[in-house]
Amino acid sequence: MRKVFIKSVLFCFFVLGILVIFNPAGQIQKVLEKISVDRQGPRLKVLLHLQGQVEIDKGQLLQGNQLALPIKSLEKISVPSPLIVEDQSLKRIKIRVADQETVYVIFEFKTPVPYFIATDVPSGYEMVFIEKSSLSSSEVAYPQVKPSLKLAPPSPPVEREFGPHRIELGFASGITLIKDTVFKELYGQEMVSFRGEYAVVLPLPLNTLDLWLGICYARKDGESSYLKDKINFQLWRFSYALRYLYSFSRFTAYLGPGLDLVIYREKYPPEFLIPSTYGRELGFHVQGGIHIYLIPSLSLDLKLKYNFLKTMANQIEVDLGGAEASLGLRFGFGR
Repeated sequence: MRKVFIKSVLFCFFVLGILVIFNPAGQIQKVLEKISVDRQGPRLKVLLHLQGQVEIDKGQLLQGNQLALPIKSLEKISVPSPLIVEDQSLKRIKIRVADQETVYVIFEFKTPVPYFIATDVPSGYEMVFIEKSSLSSSEVAYPQVKPSLKLAPPSPPVEREFGPHRIELGFASGITLIKDTVFKELYGQEMVSFRGEYAVVLPLPLNTLDLWLGICYARKDGESSYLKDKINFQLWRFSYALRYLYSFSRFTAYLGPGLDLVIYREKYPPEFLIPSTYGRELGFHVQGGIHIYLIPSLSLDLKLKYNFLKTMANQIEVDLGGAEASLGLRFGFGR
């Protein structure tokens, strides 16, 4: 059975590898990390520190001694707006979100916008502003004048953060341990299990609570205690839980109680007096674990779950409780 569990874990990593191969852009966020300003005599150097591949269009002159630089495909902005600059010509730098695709970096000068040289550098995008008299004609970059440019009103920076999504779907496999002594004699202690999951974050501040639903299936072949005939045990566990979430960096830890509806069936060989035993029972559990975000919409889920359940089968008390340990993948949608 351990070989089956190892194969299940390898399958999860295989699916993860396929997702990474076919979604390479998701591996690196497109971030405007910071803006540095450096005055070097008559030249003013402004460096936009960028991570990931973005598209930058020509600068556009605005009224009031302003220059707007359009940047497309940004996913996160870590620069405060406005950014006050202590310089003899540059007054401040503002960030404006025009739409889902375009963000404008706006340079506001105390005097008319000077000419500039714009180049791509390894750390991002560099603009050097200087008086026209200090440049050759081949170096001068003439901004494109578009007086009719309309910008959206100021809004908070748009960020793609790691953490819980409004809706999350997942698949996991792991090992279920059964406490009952007779079960251990017939089947051994552990069963390989497979589980599908659905979670929705409650509309509360900071995304601190979610409702979790899970459907788990496990089966095990064994032998009867006397004649060593082949027998089979199958278990379905329908679970519900309310979980507390705590997010930090690329991780979200969770802990909470829940209820279980367990349906089980034990099948016997034809020579037995009864073909099978069937039952269902309500139980409860406590679960905890951690999500490790690989990209904002995809995470690994490490879960520990302890079940409490006792039932009667053929007038014998059976303890179907025990621990579960699983590893899975989760896909998030919406914020």
